[in-house]
Amino acid sequence: SWDADETLKDISLRLETALQQLEGPTQEKLLSIISHLEKLDTVRSRPFTLWDSLLVHTEGSEEVSPKDLLRFAKVWKELMESRLGCFKSELDEMRGYKIAPPVLRQLWEVVFIVLGNQEVSLNRGCEWNTLKRHIETSACSPHNVVANMRQFNPLMAGDEVELARQILAGIPRESAEHSGEVAGILYSWCQLQTQMQ
Repeated sequence: SWDADETLKDISLRLETALQQLEGPTQEKLLSIISHLEKLDTVRSRPFTLWDSLLVHTEGSEEVSPKDLLRFAKVWKELMESRLGCFKSELDEMRGYKIAPPVLRQLWEVVFIVLGNQEVSLNRGCEWNTLKRHIETSACSPHNVVANMRQFNPLMAGDEVELARQILAGIPRESAEHSGEVAGILYSWCQLQTQMQ
């Protein structure tokens, strides 16, 4: 289990810092909306729904343009990758699992499909032993999974994102979040990549 309040505090601090880099009106609009959303019970109990809440809140609105949303999406992507990087010991522990929970196995499959891993893409539903080999956490490795997630640009992605979208549609967000914070981050990261394409 994980502490939603602590996660929301961490996310809020990271967002505030990241959004300072945006231009005046965009920054002010997004900070104002996010400040409002963070007070909602849904977001307080499930912090990674903030992006979904923002989309719903701004749909058809003139106060936030698609360009503003794209800027926020990039900030949100970086935030999740930064947050995931804090869980190196948990990622290392996962590599030691003989069998992973089904939701976790599916989420890693989606991550590696999004990242263009041919071995995983060509072997849908592959074994956990295949997937966990790719959960590389060594900082000096060119295959470091978090570093590869950071380098991924969904705007340049191809058909792999559509395949990832199909698999992700069969994974309930609640199941991912109940599987721990790492699973919640992976779900939110994958979902964002499919939405940004």
